[in-house]
Amino acid sequence: MAIKYSNEFKESIVSLSQTGRSANSLAKEYNVSVSTVTKWIKQADPNNTKVLSSNERALIKENKRLKEELDILKRAAVLMAKI
Repeated sequence: MAIKYSNEFKESIVSLSQTGRSANSLAKEYNVSVSTVTKWIKQADPNNTKVLSSNERALIKENKRLKEELDILKRAAVLMAKI
């Protein structure tokens, strides 16, 4: 039977890892497997697209495209201002 950890507990472990604590030390101290701690850390990483849903990946892709379009429009506005 799998143990169900609260979101608050997971978030506290992730926060501790962000202060420089290793997954090994956190696993030992809080009696959680290293693989579980590592999974929580990866899931909390906003740059880790492997744990995101397909909808979230699509939103990230669209956001990138929109930023590129905005950059192009900014450059065009600068060029138009020079005319």
